[in-house]
Amino acid sequence: MKKIAVVDLLFNWPPDGGARTDVKELITRLKIDFDVCLFVPDMDYCFPRGKNAEKIGVKTVKIRTDILEFNYFSFSHKLKIEIEKFTPDIIFFTDGWYLKHSLITHFINYKYIIRFYAYEGLCLRQHGTFFVNNKICEKNYLTGDFKDWLHCELCAMKWLLETRNRLFFQEFITSLSFLPFQKNKVIQSISNASAIICYNSFIKEKLDVFNKNTHILPSGINISNFSPSANKKNNFQFLNEINLLMCGRIMDPAKGFLTLKNAFYQLKKTYKNLKLHITTERDYHDKDNDIISHHWSSQEKLNELYSSAHICIVPSIWPEPFGIVTLEAMAAGIPVVVSDVIGPASVITHNYDGLIFKAGDSEDLAEKIASLLQSAELYNTVKKNAAGSVQKYEWDKIYIHLSEILKNIF
Repeated sequence: MKKIAVVDLLFNWPPDGGARTDVKELITRLKIDFDVCLFVPDMDYCFPRGKNAEKIGVKTVKIRTDILEFNYFSFSHKLKIEIEKFTPDIIFFTDGWYLKHSLITHFINYKYIIRFYAYEGLCLRQHGTFFVNNKICEKNYLTGDFKDWLHCELCAMKWLLETRNRLFFQEFITSLSFLPFQKNKVIQSISNASAIICYNSFIKEKLDVFNKNTHILPSGINISNFSPSANKKNNFQFLNEINLLMCGRIMDPAKGFLTLKNAFYQLKKTYKNLKLHITTERDYHDKDNDIISHHWSSQEKLNELYSSAHICIVPSIWPEPFGIVTLEAMAAGIPVVVSDVIGPASVITHNYDGLIFKAGDSEDLAEKIASLLQSAELYNTVKKNAAGSVQKYEWDKIYIHLSEILKNIF
């Protein structure tokens, strides 16, 4: 049986984000056809990397490290020792922040795949966003000159030092991401990959410059986790409450909460029974009692929120890589309204299984939401079509695509 080593620098369980779920769902299916071992750091700094990793049911190696050892030299050396013990036929590098590409260059003699969850390595800001001052950034330090690198370097350092993500400044330094030659390591890691997997065409275009064997593989969903209501809606004016739902980091301006909030107030002029439910990573209090805040929620709690919602909104204004919330809403039987950014909009066909509005345009968003509230026919048609469209994102079907990519490598 062929051996696959899966390396993830952020994995912990239960999931704290969509990437964790993506890794778990894919590698638990991989172990049916391959001998799979998950390699993770065991470290509490920033957040609990490696915590409960073994509980997903895959053979796991935890590599104990700390804030000093988690660097380009020491941790890479420790990982290499453990990888060589396993003797994999291929290495599958999944999630990671600044250290990811530096670490990969220690394994260029192996066959390996890289999974991109955002723009990690392609952009130095955060885990890669290509998003500055509320718009897509045109700079590309990998293909540009020294001035472009310096611009991106200063942008990244400013972001790290001024936001709550300053905890990742340590990894930015120990991965050597602050040095000019670091871009060569990123290019080397991408260019030498046997295959690359990403979420959308925007990311693929960035990667194709360095590696033509790049594939778009969306995230998936366990449809059985959701129990959509078969009830049809007729007249929203007669409901006690109309519940709108936004799941996401509302404190992050890139997620577009302000756009939704403005649209909500426009709609309140007509729909007095309108409520807006939001999930937040931190406490959020609003003077408007019709904006109801929920903390980060378990899958069970999320299901309750979806089941009580009438419309789900994904108002992102940055180039969202994918947007699992869109699939969750569709599986839960809730019409979803998404912005026209690349990720969520790639899932939806406008006026068929969802609605698409212009990112950042609160008037357009209010209009799209109102169209669902005013037309029972549109509401119920979108709801029905979404239930059919989401079927192709079932995890078993996503895995088939991954297995085909692996077969071509082996």
